[in-house]
Amino acid sequence: MARVTVATSAAVAVAAVALVRQARQRADRDATAYRDGYLDGLRDVRRGLLDKPTPQEDQ
Repeated sequence: MARVTVATSAAVAVAAVALVRQARQRADRDATAYRDGYLDGLRDVRRGLLDKPTPQEDQ
C-alpha cells in the first residue's frame, strides 16, 4: 500500500511540474505576442504622425 501512495505522489508531482512549465511557457509566449503587437502599434502611430500630408489632405 505504501508503494502505491509513493507512486501516486510521484505521478502527481511530475504532472504538477509539467503543468507549471506549460503555464510559464504560455505566459512567456503571450507576453511576447503582446509586446510585439504593442511595438507594431507604436510604429504605426509614429508612421502616421511622420507622414507628410498630401495636397488633397490640406484642402
